[in-house]
Amino acid sequence: MKDITITAKQQKKELRLLLASFILALGCNVYAIIYYNGSWSELYTGIFYVLTLTGVFYAASLLIRLLIMGIKKLFTKKQ
Repeated sequence: MKDITITAKQQKKELRLLLASFILALGCNVYAIIYYNGSWSELYTGIFYVLTLTGVFYAASLLIRLLIMGIKKLFTKKQ
């Protein structure tokens, strides 16, 4: 069985993507608080919803990246 190595560059890329997903989810929460004129305490009481939405955004980005990689692999010539 082959060993899989993940470089530091790849780890940093994934962490940045996860951070971007978190910021996007937090932005959605702030937008909802402003739009529905909610209490700002919901910013920290709804953190579990933000973390769940972060996971959804990250999984969606992973799916999109896998689809793009698969399509690229289909259309590149094997040498």
